[in-house]
Amino acid sequence: MLDQNQNQNNFRNRRPSVAEELEDVLTFSAVLELFDADDDLKTKARPHVYAEKRWIDWQAIFTQDFTSGQRAALLWAKSIWLDCKPAKVDPFKRGLKMAKHLRVAVLKALAIRWGLAS
Repeated sequence: MLDQNQNQNNFRNRRPSVAEELEDVLTFSAVLELFDADDDLKTKARPHVYAEKRWIDWQAIFTQDFTSGQRAALLWAKSIWLDCKPAKVDPFKRGLKMAKHLRVAVLKALAIRWGLAS
């Protein structure tokens, strides 16, 4: 019988399924779509995206200076990334502060994440 540590190691070392890989690609693409929708977001957020590792340094991104609308877009991006809303923050309420192009980008990012758009 395998102990708990062996089970965890087997899980960490297993190859992701095709569905998991697709979900990963869609999530990453959706977040980048949001970042690329605004020149300031792109300039400040993209340096903290590590494509080869599929990792985003959210802490470094949120230390940057953004407008309230851009910050709302970032909250949406992080919600898409985490598949849940961040604690203590409601991106729906903050979404009203976003410029029209960012609201459109959120909708497109969600469509990408759900496999409805490319």
